[in-house]
Amino acid sequence: MRTSDSHPLMIDSFDLACGKVGMTLCPGRKGPSSLGGEWSRDLAADVLRLKLWKTDIIVSLTETAEMERLGVKGMGEALREAGILWLHAPIPDTQAPGDGWHQAWRRIAPVLHQRLEAGGR
Repeated sequence: MRTSDSHPLMIDSFDLACGKVGMTLCPGRKGPSSLGGEWSRDLAADVLRLKLWKTDIIVSLTETAEMERLGVKGMGEALREAGILWLHAPIPDTQAPGDGWHQAWRRIAPVLHQRLEAGGR
């Protein structure tokens, strides 16, 4: 069983503009792992790890139904309570983004660019 204690949330990152873009697996996820075994992560512990990394904005690409399957349907609320702006731009698993996603991206891209230019993470 993989947990937030046994496998702390890893955030891979790269610099962009004056900020940093981080990438990680779904915080708080529960259920089978693509690497074998099971995840039983703690959402609060993972959100704390994001705060320690100084995350100020998250774009989640996970569909709502998948978030429910992973046991993290309260992720948006947990992030907001931690002072992290949560933007949801879901892409169906194993599919390319559709027209709806591109419209959502046009709305959220200016916010991301502004944050990154200001040193956001």
